[in-house]
Amino acid sequence: AALAGFVFVACKSDSGKVQSFDEDSPHVMAVSPADSTTDVSVNTSITVSFDESMYPSTISFNSDDEECSGGVQLSRDGFISCVPLSSASLSYDSDKKVFTLSPQSPLDGKVNYKIKITTDAKDLSLNPLETDFLTSSGFTTKTSGPVRSIVRRRSILVIRIPKNLN
Repeated sequence: AALAGFVFVACKSDSGKVQSFDEDSPHVMAVSPADSTTDVSVNTSITVSFDESMYPSTISFNSDDEECSGGVQLSRDGFISCVPLSSASLSYDSDKKVFTLSPQSPLDGKVNYKIKITTDAKDLSLNPLETDFLTSSGFTTKTSGPVRSIVRRRSILVIRIPKNLN
């Protein structure tokens, strides 16, 4: 009765020795688009690489509104609000170290965005990041398409045809 409510877990390797549990926090190794990148497509995806395998359900994000919540956040205003990310776009490699996701709609052109990976992101042993990871300068998107203003001017086209076409 003294142990009610507790769960004890022990793991043994093939050799029969008790193995230690992973108690190390994972770390973000890289993000893409990288910090200080310019002329990034407005249709870009966000890729996050970790130094160890991550528990996929902790790579969470907000897909409903502009609230900044979850393990992966993308913002243009210092995380007062965030870009909704598409739940259908989440993918990861077989080692569960590289995760890719996309905004629900194209980003605005000529805007600086920052990426934050929070301590909600956890490795397979459910160890969280030690601290939030935040890109320092972010990335800047390029103009989303052709310039849409047209300047109309009166012009006269003069074509001169030589008399002798020898």
